[in-house]
Formats: sequence, structure tokens, C-alpha cells
Amino acid sequence: MNPYDRIVTTAQGSFRGVPAGNPTQTIFRGIPFAKPPVGARRWLSAEPAEPFEGVRDCSRFAPICPQRTAFDGDPVAGLMPGFVDHGKAFRPVQWEQDEDCLYLNVWTPDIEGKAPVMCYIHGGGYTNGSSYAVDLDGEALCSRGVVVVTMAYRVGGLGFFSHPQISAENGGRSGNQAISDVVCALEWVHKYISAFGGDPDCVTIFGQSAGGDMTNRLLCSPRSKGLFHRAVVHSAGSVHTIEPEPTLAEAEAIGVRICEHLGMTVDELRALPAIEAYSRVSAAGWQLGVGLRLLSPVIDGDYICRPTVEVLCAGEEHDVDIMHGATLGDTNLFSYGYEFNSPEGIKHRLESDCGARLPDALTLLGSDPEESERRRLFVNRYCNGRLMAMNEIRRGRKPMRIFSFERLMPGDDAGAYHAADLLYVFGTLDRCWRSADPNGFVDADYALSRAMVSYWAQFAKTGDPNLPGLPAWPACTDGETMIFDETGPHAVKNPGGELARQMINIYFDALKART
Repeated sequence: MNPYDRIVTTAQGSFRGVPAGNPTQTIFRGIPFAKPPVGARRWLSAEPAEPFEGVRDCSRFAPICPQRTAFDGDPVAGLMPGFVDHGKAFRPVQWEQDEDCLYLNVWTPDIEGKAPVMCYIHGGGYTNGSSYAVDLDGEALCSRGVVVVTMAYRVGGLGFFSHPQISAENGGRSGNQAISDVVCALEWVHKYISAFGGDPDCVTIFGQSAGGDMTNRLLCSPRSKGLFHRAVVHSAGSVHTIEPEPTLAEAEAIGVRICEHLGMTVDELRALPAIEAYSRVSAAGWQLGVGLRLLSPVIDGDYICRPTVEVLCAGEEHDVDIMHGATLGDTNLFSYGYEFNSPEGIKHRLESDCGARLPDALTLLGSDPEESERRRLFVNRYCNGRLMAMNEIRRGRKPMRIFSFERLMPGDDAGAYHAADLLYVFGTLDRCWRSADPNGFVDADYALSRAMVSYWAQFAKTGDPNLPGLPAWPACTDGETMIFDETGPHAVKNPGGELARQMINIYFDALKART
């Protein structure tokens, strides 16, 4: 390949890429996949980008969606654990921000090839994050023979805002701006990725945290059917924990209340700078006590037609191969705000999870409130993926692969924190923010990362992560889980022991009773 002639031509236009860190690869940064959501298009669903003339330079990443780490009056900021270094994976840095942010990036091993495609959906609690970071470089996965795509979507009050006026301008729907962005990006992949050396009939989506939640929604969205063939959910809910989305009428009512609270119309909000609109809508949502409902996809009859949890429990999601996993630190992150110091609080929290078997759960967890909460969180490290796998088998669907990332980060007490697995899956240990720590990664970490990169790429290629030279990763038919820790990858049946096994069975019995 001529290093100075990395040009791809599509019906949309021509793009000039640049050599990646591995110069045999080509990276195309900042490819527009949707019309800029600016001006009158703020809060409308994404539409495909317009064709253009000439050759677009793709040597620089595009600006990220306007965002901030917290806003005035945001109570969640006070509930989150204190920011320490291991939180940097989701901390916005001083990158350029612009409402014109709907761009994607492509790493390809060979623009003349036909490689499987892996599309990453970033996390950030639906309030921040971006399609690129040093930690999320696609080079290592690309070196395993896959095309890597990372995509942006609108976040916070720009990505989740419903109002009757917006619905009237937008085909009768609003509130799913972020999902529409990702669907539009996947449609771009389906239409154009073959020109970049990718196979549009072999696409894997994988997302972490909010991106994992988005992956769950896409598994059930009629708009995404046929756009991907495999899915990996990192650190997100499943049949056990996903809350039903609000209806369009409920979401529109929240939007009306926000406008009334702010004393502004939709048109007046559109006239504000994007970061101001983001901040005012988001802050008003929290001040009105509807913050989490504001940051929720909506049952709009288009992108989402039924509650996602209902579709998953019925086993009616798209017929694709699925991997599902978490880190040990996930449960600690998502346990904030619980009133674990009262038996009544524990009982209330468990009632919906356990149904008629609540007495059995309370017996297993014990009577001491703090110890009971500790034991519940211990069990929940392993329950999301295993419950979904059990339900898939119950519904006669494909077995799933389940993983648990348990490598405690070296050099400090961060543990296997939320998002730590991404450094290993993307193979960026040598360039991430932790790499400068003299007490940091050791040979075992790099070996673990190489294995995880290989497993994920192999899953994208075949739907089965197993390949010669690595420990076998069994399907989860009876609690089998792949553990990734300092000893390397190894499969364990029923991690968490008898307590976890019994509690997961209680959760599953309750799930079957209500579905």
C-alpha cells in the first residue's frame, strides 16, 4: 500500500486516511455519518450525511458532543464515589466540543479486504464520553484482522429530550436522539464499510456501561435489525435490572415540565449555545426529580416499540450471538444511594427481584443490614449475565458466553474498577494513562490483554471466542463463566459459590413467574 495514497471512494464521497500506529493499518478519523444536529435540527432524529465533492481529509478526530462532568444542582455528583485516578476512563478531557459531533472513526487492516467489523459504542452514563480516547484505540483489535469503528452520539440533554413540539417536527416521535445517532452510524457501516475493507454481513457491536445499555436496546430495536450479527455487553444490565422505558407521552410530559420550570420554549432553548441547552435541560431534570427518566430511551413506536426488558425476557431480541460480562467493581459503583442501613430498605429492594421467594433470599442474606447488603452486592457481580444466559436457554435460543473481569489494578487500590476491562480488550496498556506508573502493569497484564484482544476479535469473526492456543471458553449452560484475572483467562463454573448460585436461582424463579 502506498502510504501517501490511502483514499477510499464511496457514494457519499472520498476519504483520505492516514497510517495508524501500526503503519500497515489505515485510520480514517472524523467521517461524517449524519447531518449536523444544529440549529433547527437540534433534538431531531439523525439523518444520513449529505454527499460531498472532492476528497475529505481524515487525519483528525472530530469535536465531541458538548458535555460537562457535572452541572449545578446535580445530586448524582454528590452520590458518586470521589474522583480518583481510576475514574479517568470516563472523565472528559479538554477536547474540542461542538454540537456538530456526529462522526465516526475507522481502523482497517486492508482497504481492499473483507474483514469482520467491530463497532464500539462508548460509555459515560449517557451524559459524557466520546468516540475516541487513547485508551480506546482500535489498533490492537485491527491487528487481529478486524475493521474497528468507533462512533459518537449525542449525550445528556442533547441526546435524550422529548417534547410535543419536537415530536410534531420529527415524524411523531422524540427522546431517542442518541439511539437514532447510533442506528444512523450502523446504517452508514452497512452501506459503506465494504469500501474500507469491512464485511457488512459480519458486524459486531460492543458497548460498555451506557454503551452496553445501548447495546441491549439495539438488540431489541426494530430499527437495528439486520445491521449487526453479534453483540458484546460490557457492564450493563440485563433481564434482571433494566428498567422499563417511559412511554412517549410520559417523556413528552417531562419535557413540558422542564420547559415550564425553565420558563423557556423549545425554540428559545434551540437558540442557546449547545452547552447551555445541555446544561439547562439536564439541571432542570434533576431539580424536578426526573433526572434518570430524562436520561432514558423512550418507547416511541419507532426505535423502541416495547420495553427492552420485556423483549429480552420473552427471548424475542434479534437472533445474534451474544457475550455479556462485568467487572468486579461494577456493583460498588452502582450501589451508591441505597439505604442499606435499614432492614426495610433491603426488603423493599429485594421484593421485586425475588417475588414469592423473598423469604428465602432474606434467609440467605442474613439479618444484619450491612452484611446483608455486602452479600447481595457480592452475588450481583455475577448475576446479570448468568440470568440472561439462563433465560436464553429457557426460551430455546443460542447459548451465551459470559465473562467476569477480576484483575485488580496494580499500583493502587482501584481494584477491577468499572471500565478497567476496556484497557485490556483494546490492548492499550502501553499507552493508557496508567502506563506511566512504575508499580503498574507487569508481564501477566500484557499476556491477559493479548488473550482478551484475541477472544474478542475471534468472536467477531465466528460468533465463538475460542481459538487455538488459548484456554477454552465454554458456553454458559450451567453457570460457566470466563474469569479474567492476574492468573490469566480461565473458566469457572458458578463463580461466587453456593450463595451466588442459590440467589441467582431465586432471581430466575421470580423472573419466570412474572414473564
